[in-house]
Amino acid sequence: MTQPAMISLHRRMSKVVRIRREEIAPLLWGWLYIFSLLGAYYMIRPIRDTISTLTGAHSLPWLFSAVLVTMLLLQWPYNKLTQCLPRERFISYSYQFCAAILLLFAALFTLPGGLNNPWVGRLFFIWVSVFNLFAVSVFWALIVDVFDTRRGKRLFGLLAAAASD
Repeated sequence: MTQPAMISLHRRMSKVVRIRREEIAPLLWGWLYIFSLLGAYYMIRPIRDTISTLTGAHSLPWLFSAVLVTMLLLQWPYNKLTQCLPRERFISYSYQFCAAILLLFAALFTLPGGLNNPWVGRLFFIWVSVFNLFAVSVFWALIVDVFDTRRGKRLFGLLAAAASD
């Protein structure tokens, strides 16, 4: 963004919230990040829901229970990876892993009977739900590192606005 555009944006945003000029770029990147992340989820979620209907509505409690168990099982390795990897590498690896899993499911769905396989549908439902929970937590963990407590109190509401429907 050009310097005059940043000054103009800063002037307009300052009327709504106390914001410093140097905070605008990280805030805009944060908006783009959460908007893209949730946009991806909102595109995948209808596919997840449609495929999960093939297993029947009676399986939804079991699927959400499986999401809970999966989250509990993944929490320990997730925690260890966040401790041993630098933040930039961890975030990059996390989203590369998610993209690879999405490509794997795309390949599974193209196999004969792949879309009608209830186990593939169940696994996809679980993965999309876990992806949503972990991806959003990775975003907020990054934002907490980018903005200190004082800035976070002023700017987190603006970031959350980008994450609203």
